[in-house]
This record gives sequence, C-alpha cells and structure tokens, in this order.
Amino acid sequence: MLGEINAMQEPALRQVLKSSRETLDAINNILSSTKMETLKVEVLKGSRVLGEALAEFERDVILRALQKTGFNQTKAASLLGTTRRILHYRMDKLKITEDSLAAEKGGEERRGGSK
Repeated sequence: MLGEINAMQEPALRQVLKSSRETLDAINNILSSTKMETLKVEVLKGSRVLGEALAEFERDVILRALQKTGFNQTKAASLLGTTRRILHYRMDKLKITEDSLAAEKGGEERRGGSK
C-alpha cells in the first residue's frame, strides 16, 4: 500500500493515521459522501485496489483543505488535525503542488461547479 516504511517515517505515519473526532468532522465537511461511497463500492466490487482508493481519498481531502485555506499549509494541517510537517510529507508522497490545486480548481470550473 505505502511501500516500505523506515523507523524515522513510522512515527509520522502513525500521526497521519491517528484520527480524532475533529479530523473526521473536517473530512466530512470537505469531502462529499458520494465520492467516499463511490470509492467504497469500487473497492468492494474489486474494480479498484484499496491502496489506490485510499490514496485518491487522501489526495482529494488534502487538496480540498488546501483550497479552503488558500494553500496555507499550516491552516490546512490544522483543519485536518495534523502538523504542517506531516501534511508536507503527504503532499510530497502524493505529488500535490500549488499547480495541482490550480488544475483541480480549473477542472471543477469546467464541470460547472465548485465543491
């Protein structure tokens, strides 16, 4: 799923995976339940690998938090219940940049809506 994790990465990964009620509330406010349900159905049908679905979910949540905060990583990390350092690590892992945020926003505008 995530590849090999060394001893230095493990605490950061544990922090990312540790969820609190506030984090779950933020995710629910940011990501539509339809998208989550679609990913769930695809995984359960076997048409999508769990690791890919989780990465897509995480990427979507992070992009939406960054969009909501004007790409302010400290505020986005706070919104997601994590640290800026861990958010930056996940952004690197998922190849999220300000350009990818702009592309995501452009795609939504072309589809005729904003989330």
